[in-house]
Amino acid sequence: MAAWFRSVGVVLLGGCSFQPGSSVAGDAGADARADAGADASADAMPQIAELAVATVASGSNTSSLTFSLTIPTGSSRFLLVSVQLGTSCSLGSPDITSVTYDGVALTQITSIVGTPCGPSTTRSDQWELVAPATGTHDIVVELSANAQTVHSGAMAFTGIDQLAPVRGSASASGAGTSSSVTVASAVGDVVVNTVGQGNSVSAPGPGQTPQFLRNVDSSNTLNNSAGSTAPGAESVSMTWTFGSSDEWQTISSSLRP
Repeated sequence: MAAWFRSVGVVLLGGCSFQPGSSVAGDAGADARADAGADASADAMPQIAELAVATVASGSNTSSLTFSLTIPTGSSRFLLVSVQLGTSCSLGSPDITSVTYDGVALTQITSIVGTPCGPSTTRSDQWELVAPATGTHDIVVELSANAQTVHSGAMAFTGIDQLAPVRGSASASGAGTSSSVTVASAVGDVVVNTVGQGNSVSAPGPGQTPQFLRNVDSSNTLNNSAGSTAPGAESVSMTWTFGSSDEWQTISSSLRP
């Protein structure tokens, strides 16, 4: 586990383990931002879109994945869930038939299928829900068939536009020791990036705040995943470095305040 992942617990769930991240919002975070004032660094999260919670889960040879998420009280709430399906490069990826939180269906933001080793063998998605319920509830990812591996990460925000929350998205895939994707954004936005890779995820690029990390093994194209955030600008490039060269997919979405 990378050193920047501040607080980690391991919980067994349905025969597989997941690692919930710690909340990075709350009174302490608000006090720190107030103290920083107008001199806050360029990579600080804008106050209008604070991260409320981040967590991640994974499983193998399964058609569903369930994990719990706690969303605290806040106005203009928004939930983003990522899903990564890894394969051996010789088998196609199943469809993601639904993602729900507290029984409420999320809407797909965007999807990417394929890496250099195969045009239909690996899949990554981002899904959204406006005004998710507060409290602790289950996120359930349902697939059309068993996936060799499935990863899912969840991040909840406050201060997000409830009518048009996503300004735009961009995705990329490749093979190597690093990934990069550039998304159109704006000052005041928050860019949310998720990534999956076949060897291991090491660290996000400069200016990115890491939110979750789940490294499992190098058994297939995407059995390692991570998420990060960065302040918006006219365009924002999000990058990651990896432990060794392998297949990767990455998605960035710019959230509008």
